[in-house]
Amino acid sequence: MASCATVQPGVLSDFSEMKAEVAVPIWRNILLEAPYGEILESAGPVADKHCSSVGRKPVFVSMRGVDLRGAVVVAGVGASNTGDAIVLYRCEKERDDVEASIRLGIAAIHPDFVTHMWDQLTAVERQRLKEDEHFRRAVREGARRAIFDEMERVLQDLRRQAPPAG
Repeated sequence: MASCATVQPGVLSDFSEMKAEVAVPIWRNILLEAPYGEILESAGPVADKHCSSVGRKPVFVSMRGVDLRGAVVVAGVGASNTGDAIVLYRCEKERDDVEASIRLGIAAIHPDFVTHMWDQLTAVERQRLKEDEHFRRAVREGARRAIFDEMERVLQDLRRQAPPAG
């Protein structure tokens, strides 16, 4: 356990017709970054099952709690229970599958990127990124640097095309 992270199966911790909140317990070496992709893989089926039960589809919203320190040391090797990752999904009747996959791809790198970057973009900027094949490929591949480079390229092109304010 000292050299890797272990993600336990997620469980529904709070829910309604509009949301699914999934708790995913994590054990990891405190020096390693939380395994965001694995957390989403554990939480996704739980959210999908709940949202499907109310005739909706899950869309990733946010994740919190993955860096809590539980101070439980296992066999003196530095592994600790870092607490639960709480993953929040909206249950939507209609879902933009391209946007949903981009949100998950970015969240697998770091969940804060979704709320601090993606959600801060205008609808026009998000649409242009969703239409850009190079950006979508970078997201599918999970290449952090490529995602940022492609995002910047698309947004710069969009800014150059925008008419001057005034």
